[in-house]
Amino acid sequence: MNDLIQKSTIDVVLIATIRPEILKITLSSFKNKMLYEKIFNHRIIINIDPIGDSEKTQQDIINICKEYFNDVIYNTPSTPSFPRAVKWAWAQVNSEFFLHLEDDWCLKKSVDLEEISQSFRENENLVSIRLNLRKNPNILNKTKFSLNPCVFRSSYIKNLYKKFDISKDPEKQFMDQLDTEKFPHPEFFLYGLANEGAYVIDTGKKWRKAQGLKKWGNPLDVSSWTKGKLPYIKEKYFHLKYMAFICYWKIKFCK
Repeated sequence: MNDLIQKSTIDVVLIATIRPEILKITLSSFKNKMLYEKIFNHRIIINIDPIGDSEKTQQDIINICKEYFNDVIYNTPSTPSFPRAVKWAWAQVNSEFFLHLEDDWCLKKSVDLEEISQSFRENENLVSIRLNLRKNPNILNKTKFSLNPCVFRSSYIKNLYKKFDISKDPEKQFMDQLDTEKFPHPEFFLYGLANEGAYVIDTGKKWRKAQGLKKWGNPLDVSSWTKGKLPYIKEKYFHLKYMAFICYWKIKFCK
């Protein structure tokens, strides 16, 4: 079994925009605490929507990925769309299990990917194991479909893929379509122990505040981020706060 595991590859799906600073935190924290290559090889599949830092390009994001992964599969669409990004990325997955990520997550604690893969092999109904943004509840298998950082069983996602509607938010549409022909009783688990603290940090919220942006109202298009009107002092405050958090996250979680 160990020889088989050592030779296997786990794909990493990354849905990204042009946000180099927080992407580096995401990749560094996950490489250091989960995606180390002692057991698995990793291939990153990244869609980079053309929105974010106007002084950087999609190629800059590709170059950052190449600092952390030897095998980088990328898509650089000319217009942004979150549903199209997810659909394209899922179609590229080849591994038995894969990690679904977005570019604005920081991993706080170590995660045993070998333990996760073993859980999938022992429970044929298990289709996802999620890293919780909040404290874990008392019962770890009473969760739901989510696109927070999550390891998915690829065959389950391939079944959902047949129903993929790019006119709807992926997370919302599949919350109502959990069962499939091959998985009539899918199970969704949270990683870790009951009542254990959060595993990930959503860095995107701080970034949006620093940019004076409100999250998109239209789920089809990340370009529907809208610029809020803030007083100059408040705008500077949020920017300085964001930079302080960037420094803290780098020191605390990206060693």
